[in-house]
Amino acid sequence: MTTGDLRVEAVGAYAPRYRLTAAAVEETWGQFHGAGISETAVPAADEDALTMASDCLLYTSL
Repeated sequence: MTTGDLRVEAVGAYAPRYRLTAAAVEETWGQFHGAGISETAVPAADEDALTMASDCLLYTSL
């Protein structure tokens, strides 16, 4: 094993396109305890962590 310099080359972010409102959560579950939160991003049915990571890479310029 060799030692060398390790560094972060780039940082990217990806948020799913779809949004779920706090009102929809409260209507479905009967309660919502997210003070100050009006909506949240939710992944599509075919989006998992690997898909979101690859999309982040595709849309981030290095």
